[in-house]
Amino acid sequence: MRHTSVAVDASLVYGRTDVDVASSFLTEAEAARARLSVIWPDGPTIIISSPAQRCQRLAHYLGTVDRVDERLWEMGFGAWELQRWDELPRAELDAWSHDFVLVHPPGGESYGELALRVHHALRQTVESARKSVHDERVLVVAHGGVIRAALAHYLEIPLRRSFDVQIDYASITLVGWRASTPHVKLINHR
Repeated sequence: MRHTSVAVDASLVYGRTDVDVASSFLTEAEAARARLSVIWPDGPTIIISSPAQRCQRLAHYLGTVDRVDERLWEMGFGAWELQRWDELPRAELDAWSHDFVLVHPPGGESYGELALRVHHALRQTVESARKSVHDERVLVVAHGGVIRAALAHYLEIPLRRSFDVQIDYASITLVGWRASTPHVKLINHR
């Protein structure tokens, strides 16, 4: 599940910046809880969150957080954090936009690096859940970039194309597993 809306202007870069949730948090969180209860009437058995407060607030609203995983942070934009997109140095922005999968913003990380750490985090989570004798329902509360990177991996699409997928605030993306094969059941469920 992606975190709820944030209390920051959409014109600002805020990947790794720990911004707060918007004033609509309770309304969005309650709607997310209602949607989740339709999918999992008994709720999640495990909740994992990104360290960002915008993720942890929603995760705690939905239940007991079992683990906070540093690998689930949104992409780090380095020197661009909290800068206006339209005021970034044009040459740097153009170079990054041309190949954001491999190119780093100054002092930041590439989308490919984000995808690799997310893949490792989710692989470990799935392997652990599969070893359980119970039918685990794992809720991961994270960011749009994290969810897109996971979907690109599961659907075997190029990372660059993952931004063609809409991931709204507080939306649910559901992946089921049969043996070691992922089955994407819902994307951007609202």
